[in-house]
Amino acid sequence: MMDLGNFIPLGGRSAELKVIAWNTCGFSGKRIAVEERIGRLNPDVLLLQETLMKQRPSIPGFQVIHREAEGTPGRREVGIAVRNGLTVKEIGERQPYFCFGKVTARGRELIVGSVYIPCGEQTATMEMLGESSPNSRRRTDKSSLVETGIWEGRI
Repeated sequence: MMDLGNFIPLGGRSAELKVIAWNTCGFSGKRIAVEERIGRLNPDVLLLQETLMKQRPSIPGFQVIHREAEGTPGRREVGIAVRNGLTVKEIGERQPYFCFGKVTARGRELIVGSVYIPCGEQTATMEMLGESSPNSRRRTDKSSLVETGIWEGRI
């Protein structure tokens, strides 16, 4: 069986927006298996880590925001995939290890973020995240915030 990476379902009741954080551990080599898994999980939003793709992945039925980390240490790439029919707008500063989007669905707004903290770059990346995160600024809107990600480290 092929390793599809780790995923964590968040929410899931029919009245809620189904958001799944997923470390794909690479995307392109297992595209069919990933698409089948997405079909079974039926998420509204996928927060992707470690896509290992230099270009934005194409996921049928989804709009994708993707952060390429080419030329940066610990290049892993992150992304946000939002089901067609929902609205997503990329927000925040462009950074190599995280991306944020504002999703509008069922009359509500949710800010989502996909984050990768590389080993050896924790302090610098956390500082960038703290400065760039929509949560770090006083928000005047009523949207909720979800940030997920991977913190690589050594013990």
